[in-house]
Amino acid sequence: MSQIQIRDPQGNPIPLMNIRISEGEKPSEEAIYDVFTDREGNTGWPIPFWPQQRYALHVNVANVNPTFLPQSYYLLASDTDTVRIEMAVVQTPPPLTPRLHIEGEQFKTEQGALFQWRGYSMFLAYRRFLAGENLRPDLAVLRDHRINLLRVFGPLPWKETPDYRAERFNLSQLGAFFAFLAAEGFYCEWVPICYEFDRALQQSLVQQSFNIAAQYPNVLIEVANEPHVNDTDPVEILRGLNRHGVLTAYGIYGPYYTSADDPLPTLDYITIHTTRDSAWHRKARHAQELQHKTGKPCISDEPAKGIEDDFNYPGGKRIPHEFVWHHAITALWTPGSTLHTEEGKWGRVPTPGMKQWVILEAVSNEVWGKIDPSWQAGSYAGSHFSSSPVDHIPDIWTYSSMHPNRALSVRCAVSEPTAQNGWILVETWGAGNSIVRLVR
Repeated sequence: MSQIQIRDPQGNPIPLMNIRISEGEKPSEEAIYDVFTDREGNTGWPIPFWPQQRYALHVNVANVNPTFLPQSYYLLASDTDTVRIEMAVVQTPPPLTPRLHIEGEQFKTEQGALFQWRGYSMFLAYRRFLAGENLRPDLAVLRDHRINLLRVFGPLPWKETPDYRAERFNLSQLGAFFAFLAAEGFYCEWVPICYEFDRALQQSLVQQSFNIAAQYPNVLIEVANEPHVNDTDPVEILRGLNRHGVLTAYGIYGPYYTSADDPLPTLDYITIHTTRDSAWHRKARHAQELQHKTGKPCISDEPAKGIEDDFNYPGGKRIPHEFVWHHAITALWTPGSTLHTEEGKWGRVPTPGMKQWVILEAVSNEVWGKIDPSWQAGSYAGSHFSSSPVDHIPDIWTYSSMHPNRALSVRCAVSEPTAQNGWILVETWGAGNSIVRLVR
């Protein structure tokens, strides 16, 4: 007896595939028969005689098997025996935020690609999400500026956010928030502890955060923001809790600045808030030092904050090329960094005409648009090294990421480095051509 056979591209049978049969070239909605393939991927012809007229076989149009694309097959005059139909597989695009893992000092995707952390402080993004605000326009701006990760705070003690306290904190929408960010192409570094409050409540909040985060591959957790400033103890908070495999940092970096002998508890990766003095831009190198010391990825996660010319804030900065230098230096050897701005503190993004907008544009174009993730795998060299690819100027810091036949150098001055030691300068950019790419 003649059959209808449904096969995948490798010739394997597809069981329980729906076939709707209509006369002539009529659509599936006008089908006169509706059948399914058996376990061998076959079905007998449902009409009691081999058709003397044309029929259309609408396969996978109803009761859809999501693995395969629907298709319609129109019987030909040559179809006098078994009809075999090969189904095309749905090509699922890779997720915008594939799950990350850590290999040594680097984040990598499931496919093994190096991940570059291009973060933005958007502390109150979840609060805005809870309020039903439309975040998409702001996220579009950040995406257009190559940002791929948001640093978002949990409950806060700020007088401006009385509805965002730990005692009545609303976690019910956190999963939806993470899913929303993933759909928009963003990872999220969630920070549940930002001030000191009841330990049992802290642990409950953190455990619930891990329970939720474990369901979303785009989420990392920094347990506490600036614990040495806010008098929190992320080690004790986390004791006895289940992280469910979520990539986690304690948020502890204070010992780096107090004594090299002080213990520095670590988890999967490390975050550091580098000092915000007049040399803050070159101190992005502290992240590399901490990474080298621990052998774990280190993120410059809240460097000096971009502010407006008429806004006074201790440690706030306004010079765009200093932001370029800081974030470029982190991209030389570490997975990356987080851009911190006054607008971001409130969960907003800068707008054209603002100094923070100029800063955002500069970092996007001159760092993330020019320095790809492969550079982070290079070795460190200062210009004072005899092997440095560029010249040394006393009291001016110039750093290089060294690879066998290429190098990238950042000079923290409005001055172009000069190639040496057989290196050839092939590209320059930034203020005063202070960033150079070289080959040999």
